[in-house]
Amino acid sequence: MRYRSIEEDGWKLVEDERGNRWLFRPAGDADEQSDLTKDHPDVVSRLAAARETLVRGLGLGPMNAKTLGPGGNVKLDPAARERLKSLGYVQ
Repeated sequence: MRYRSIEEDGWKLVEDERGNRWLFRPAGDADEQSDLTKDHPDVVSRLAAARETLVRGLGLGPMNAKTLGPGGNVKLDPAARERLKSLGYVQ
């Protein structure tokens, strides 16, 4: 099973290749036992959109694809690069 996740503003959204989603507040739930998806659909939508922007910017395919991305050096669009830079993933 493949998963993708994004953390932002104290929230963590996890999605599997089947489209199942889980929303957590890691600061108060380090073991990620309390799914808050139903209680915060607005946060789920916002984080899902942010994650998709990153996925597209990285050139990754769908999670159920045979390969997830081109590998090697990936050319990022400027918005994705800035977003990853703000998160500390690229320089």
